[in-house]
Amino acid sequence: MKQYLQYILILLAFIAGLFLIFFIFDSYLLRSLLSERETVKIPDLSGIEQSKADKILTELGLEFKKSGEQSNEKFPAGSVIKQLPKANSVVKVGRRIFCTVSKGKESVVVPYIIGKNLRTASVLLMKMGLFIGDINYAYSDLYGTDTIIDQSRASGANLLFGDTLNVTVSKGSERQVIVPKLTEMTFEEAKKTLLTFELKLELTNYASHSTYLPNTVISQTPSPGELVPKNSSVVLTISK
Repeated sequence: MKQYLQYILILLAFIAGLFLIFFIFDSYLLRSLLSERETVKIPDLSGIEQSKADKILTELGLEFKKSGEQSNEKFPAGSVIKQLPKANSVVKVGRRIFCTVSKGKESVVVPYIIGKNLRTASVLLMKMGLFIGDINYAYSDLYGTDTIIDQSRASGANLLFGDTLNVTVSKGSERQVIVPKLTEMTFEEAKKTLLTFELKLELTNYASHSTYLPNTVISQTPSPGELVPKNSSVVLTISK
């Protein structure tokens, strides 16, 4: 009888040992192994196109989530700029990865610059992040010299930040000239200058003047800088 009792005790001890081993395995070792399988290191997605980044995360058991868009000069439109959690972080499988996607370079609305002086328009564009590109020159009866008469992109169109805008600038009217300054010239110099500018001398008046030497132009009509048709008449007053 005692011999059977010993066998029973040994059997019970063996069964208890098996339960203990199973408990330790289930509580610590199995959970540890499962925990290792359920975690993954997040890759660096910066610069990767959105659909490719989504595929990469899906293959790792992670979820791609677009958190927003931002203008960015470094990364092309549609590519990932930032991610959260950051690259190389270890997370559990199934975790959402929030990504900010690039909209590309910032766009700028083209202003209306026709009728503006070239320098004024250039400063305006620079303040907006645009620049004057190619400059062509053409005659214009409507706009004076150095005034913009055409632009390569219409106002309201969108250009990327840093882009250029080509313009056409007026050389003045082909049928008009700017009246030169003739005062303080000698009468002979004034006549030669009028011929050069395709203007004609209509009338010469003479007047005494205490400042100018004789035969010097002391006044003119039209005034210097006026825009007049070619072959217009100019009246001079000459000192005696």
